Amino acid sequence: MTDAIGQLVSDLSGREQAGQLVMSLPQFLSEREQYRLFTEYGVGSTLVRTPNNPAYMTAFTNRLQEYAAESSAGLPLLVAGDFDDGSTSNMPLMSGDAPPTAADGSQGGTAFPRPMALGATGDPENAQTAAAVTARELRAMGIHWNFAPVADVNTTAENPVIGVRSFGERPDHVAEFVTAAIDGYQSGGAASRILATAKHFPGHGDTTVDSHTGLPVVDADPMTLKEIHLPPFERAIDAGVDSIMTAHVVTEAFDDERPATLSPAVLTDLLREELGYDGLVITDSMDMDGVTSGWGRGEAAVRAIAAGADVVLAVSKGPDAFDAQLETVEALAGAIRSGELPPERVEAAVRRVLAAKRRVGLLNGYDSKVPDPLSATAAVGTPTNRETAARIARESVTIVRNKDVIPFDPEASLTTLVAGVTEGVTRVAAAIRDEAAGEVVTWRASSRDPTDEAVQTAEALADAADRVVALTHSGRGMPDLPAGQASLVERLSEREPRLVAVAQELPYDIASYRAPAAVAAYGGVYQGSMVHLDAVVEVIFGSPTTGRLPVTVGDYPLGHRSTDNSAN
Repeated sequence: MTDAIGQLVSDLSGREQAGQLVMSLPQFLSEREQYRLFTEYGVGSTLVRTPNNPAYMTAFTNRLQEYAAESSAGLPLLVAGDFDDGSTSNMPLMSGDAPPTAADGSQGGTAFPRPMALGATGDPENAQTAAAVTARELRAMGIHWNFAPVADVNTTAENPVIGVRSFGERPDHVAEFVTAAIDGYQSGGAASRILATAKHFPGHGDTTVDSHTGLPVVDADPMTLKEIHLPPFERAIDAGVDSIMTAHVVTEAFDDERPATLSPAVLTDLLREELGYDGLVITDSMDMDGVTSGWGRGEAAVRAIAAGADVVLAVSKGPDAFDAQLETVEALAGAIRSGELPPERVEAAVRRVLAAKRRVGLLNGYDSKVPDPLSATAAVGTPTNRETAARIARESVTIVRNKDVIPFDPEASLTTLVAGVTEGVTRVAAAIRDEAAGEVVTWRASSRDPTDEAVQTAEALADAADRVVALTHSGRGMPDLPAGQASLVERLSEREPRLVAVAQELPYDIASYRAPAAVAAYGGVYQGSMVHLDAVVEVIFGSPTTGRLPVTVGDYPLGHRSTDNSAN
């Protein structure tokens, strides 16, 4: 890197350099605030969320690029997002938005199964395929950078923040899927590849505190960290991953005082020097309690860059979102001006940012490559891409237990009760109506922990049904299955032995109850992510699956699947 990048760096003022070290979240700001953020303050990267559909997203990213072009530096924006399960990851419908372009609510994008579901297929090629499709769809909408894949090894069932975002609990298995995903994201040319991100360094899989709401502490010994949690990151580095995201986690073996995001021991001594990583390092969101509880926004931003990060993710969603994001820019500009951040540290960070922009074609005649909203609509969420996602979802479904219950007969005119606590009840019922004959009855609890009286109502419906699908849900932010859900499954199975329990998100649910048949889906609860439930219904009614547990679930070991099933 000489030359053109070096010249660009030297041509930037200290304030312009500060802007290149910041990523903002503009969608909670007014258009006037967005304009000021990118023109007046020169912020160099942006995080996008909650677009309506591909055309909307493309028009939005184009508008932000126009703002950036008016800044004193005139450099295009890196546009990023969290899309670890396809281009619909952050595309929920918003009040007043344009209608979705797909009946499943995914608004045009292709929804892939979660990483743990990909891990359950046992085939890293599925991760590569999902990443390659996602990369093409994101680039069509003007997005260049994906905060995926998750390289965390989920060794703790009670982990409240990683869970199905991880490929599994075995380091070599996770590493294989991480490197396959990196290849899928990064294998295209400058106009079609995206920047991949291995996260959350040096590992968030062994935590019981969510860094969004507190500061997790990992007390594992150095050997455990180097044998379990670091290998996927090492493999990602060997694979040439474009970027690594830091964890707001105190890893005591490396630094017993500061979270990794603010730790020179972790970001410089371990990541840069010991592991030899010279790519782009970005912080996790700086509005999370893992950093804001101990350091103010401005101080935390300066500490992160000093520690070895190159970009500060200055997210804020509250009423003071604009001021909070500006605080980050001003703090960095002040630290550059005063010398608190040494010139060589700042220049190295800005070089990496500009090199990443060049890698995705942003410094090579960008004006001729502006994405077109209509072209994006045609390229995103194609029937071929959706069928690919559906195939992978079917391969991921894991039949954990089956005592002569699965498959259900799709031709029999039988009454099916679908019961549970999430919107998944509606989705599964609709899928069953499409798949099979007979009446479908639904029951959904009014809370995540159904009362005894509520379960009695469900029992009465089960008495009148011929078969039951009972959905349970524990997941992000709530990793423990409430007793009321476990009771629901067991009491309904006493009334109707032809019952399939479906662990909608975390597979660990299955260890909490006895059921004649149990299936792990590894999904989510928001509408755009429910491709996994369609696959579950297909498997319950006889479609083949080869899914195996990528984590240990109670007495069921890693790699387990039930063989007592004609669909297998």
